[in-house]
Formats: sequence, structure tokens, C-alpha cells
Amino acid sequence: MTAAWAAKRAGCSIEAALANIELKISRTAKPNEIKDAVSKVYNSVPQSSYLPSIKESFSSDALRRVAQALDGFGIIELSERSPVASDSCTPAKVLMHLFMPGERVFLCSDMSVREGVIWERDPDDLSHDPRALDALIEPQEGQGAWFLCNPVIGEWQSLERLISPGNPNGMTLRSEECLTDYRYLVLESDEAPTELFECFDRVLDG
Repeated sequence: MTAAWAAKRAGCSIEAALANIELKISRTAKPNEIKDAVSKVYNSVPQSSYLPSIKESFSSDALRRVAQALDGFGIIELSERSPVASDSCTPAKVLMHLFMPGERVFLCSDMSVREGVIWERDPDDLSHDPRALDALIEPQEGQGAWFLCNPVIGEWQSLERLISPGNPNGMTLRSEECLTDYRYLVLESDEAPTELFECFDRVLDG
């Protein structure tokens, strides 16, 4: 899929993308694997259509209703509803359940820097070490463990809009242009009062 996205961004036809990937792939592909991946990329909705036309305003009443609905809901109730056993789910297993084979994820311990680790889910789901990312449980430095909630190309991109004295080539691994799918949504606010998040803390901390 990474190669298909690169071909699409370069303006290649779907036929040219298929032929090029079939020629250069370094492993034996599964039946229809290349065709399905290229079709998914080329038939996806253009990124520009996902951009919001308006900025939503913060509503304390809406957040308060959500907080009240979580009253009495804790880690036990959350675990009972999870299709995966949370007490034995390592960081690598979490990502394996969230992302599809062949997709890449951007990981970091400091959200203020461009650098990070690119983790790729094994296309065959055979060789993954479930404890490969256990260092993220208690990172030695930074701000904790973070990952972009949507898959990325996994290769450095140069964007004109990001050019600055500190980044003369506009290089990035984690901008919107690096995303290969819009599957998950993160809601955040700089305005929400702290007390409304106490219920969420109870769920996470048990």
C-alpha cells in the first residue's frame, strides 16, 4: 500500500502502479494482494474531501453529558466489553488489533519533534514479537508513549508548507499528507475544564 500511495501521489495510472509494484516487489505476494491494495488506494476518497469546512466549537454541556453517562463505569466494565483480553495485551498487540497487515504506524516519546519510530504490521501476521514494543510501557525519556491513530506512508516526505529555518526541506513523517487512511478520530480540547475529565481518569486508572 505504501508503494501504491507513492504511485498515486506521483500521478501514475492504476495500470502503471500495478505493473511497477509487481515488477519490484521483493517477496512473493499473496493472490490478488497487489491488485487489492492498489485498488483500495486508488479508489479511496481524496484527502481534501476529509478536511473540515468549519471549526467545531467546544460545548461544556455536551462533555458534561458524556461524563455523566460514564458515572460508575470503570476498568472492570471496560474490560468486560473489550473483545480482546486487556490484561495480557502488549503495546505491539494493541497496534496489531488496530491496524491491518502491511500498514505502518508512527511512534514517538516526544510529540514536539519530527523524528520517531515507524512500526510496520507484518503482512503475513507470522513473525511479530508481541513484546517488541514493551519499552513503550515505561519510556526512559520524553513525554510518554504516543502513536498516530491512522496509518502512515512510513517514509520521509518533503512539504513546502513545512519549510522553516529549523526544517529547510520541510521534511516530515507525521503530517496529514503522510496518512494513508482516515480510519480513527481523536477528539481533543484546550478549553474543557479539568473536573469534567475525572470520570475518564477513573476508567483508565481503575
